[in-house]
Amino acid sequence: MVLGSMSGVLLPTASFYKALGKDEKKMSSISFRVLSLITFLAVIISIPTAVLVVEKFFPAYTDGIKVLILLLFGRPKITSLKINL
Repeated sequence: MVLGSMSGVLLPTASFYKALGKDEKKMSSISFRVLSLITFLAVIISIPTAVLVVEKFFPAYTDGIKVLILLLFGRPKITSLKINL
């Protein structure tokens, strides 16, 4: 949810700086790197947390932990900025 809200703010911000004459390739590159890093860190933190929660509160579902980990890796979606010129 937080990652989605962060990526949703990037397009209006990029449009504002584009109107000021800033380089859009550099902005897109920096924003993609920051979002990629934050997403990677969120997945790394989420995996042990999810495993602990499943093992403690839902022991009948421990067979599905590997699938849960795959879903966590597949869930974050980072969209690059597309600015129409």
